[in-house]
Amino acid sequence: MSNADAPRADCTACPHCDTVLAAGRCEPGDRCLIAHSGRQIERFLRTNPEFAEACLQDAFWERRAIAVRYAPVEAVRTLAHDTDEAVRRAVAIWAEGQVLGFNIAEAGERSDTVTTVVMAASHDPVALQRYCKEKCGVVLGVGIGELTGQAFRIAHMGHVNAPMMLGTLGVIEVALNALDIPHGKGGTGAAIEYLGENVAA
Repeated sequence: MSNADAPRADCTACPHCDTVLAAGRCEPGDRCLIAHSGRQIERFLRTNPEFAEACLQDAFWERRAIAVRYAPVEAVRTLAHDTDEAVRRAVAIWAEGQVLGFNIAEAGERSDTVTTVVMAASHDPVALQRYCKEKCGVVLGVGIGELTGQAFRIAHMGHVNAPMMLGTLGVIEVALNALDIPHGKGGTGAAIEYLGENVAA
């Protein structure tokens, strides 16, 4: 889709019009926080991550979900809107390869909105993120703060449904195989099994 065909928000209704737009840090139809377009929101927050935390309570689910990738970990941990045990089941299986693991050891203390997966120093999460994005069109959150360059994040908040989450987990598992990153086999299968047991017919 070209910029000419992309959805365009009304800039006059944007509270950031006089600052961000004037500074060239957004572009109607391409990088826009108020457009109902995941691509435009992601591009905006990639350039302007300082706005992510304020989006965590936004009414638009996709804006909230994308903001999780860029908001401070401390802010994300305070949220408790959506749980996704399916993601944690997959990560627990992958961790059997001794390279991947949860950044929070205690299960009860883990965030209900994002799962942060740390990688051993011998492997680069950037390579995994690049493969997922360039080969499969899936954008994973980056490790931030003290986890910069050591982790990736899987967002699972808002109206994220089973096909979306299983697609993300499947892409990660494809990347783990393609990049020869040691991991326990069957993480996505464990997520499928969990959902099959808990999503009513």
